Amino acid sequence: ADTSRELLLFPAPGAATTRGQVYADDGHTHAWREGEYCLVDWEMTSDATTVRVVLRTAGTWEPTWGEIQPVLPAWETRELVIERL
Repeated sequence: ADTSRELLLFPAPGAATTRGQVYADDGHTHAWREGEYCLVDWEMTSDATTVRVVLRTAGTWEPTWGEIQPVLPAWETRELVIERL
């Protein structure tokens, strides 16, 4: 079963801001036309000590994987702060 979803993020060294989107729907119907989709807008800001990720979700479809989980590479030593709006 599809029970998890990760957002693999690769922050730039130092201070930077990056944005993107993740879209999902049931993959079988046209219910997305009625708002049955999940759209996650994400923004990642980083500095020398912290990587902050803000997630904003739109749409009425609730994926089986629940909330998307931001993940940083193993070599990234800055603190990851996640804010869900």
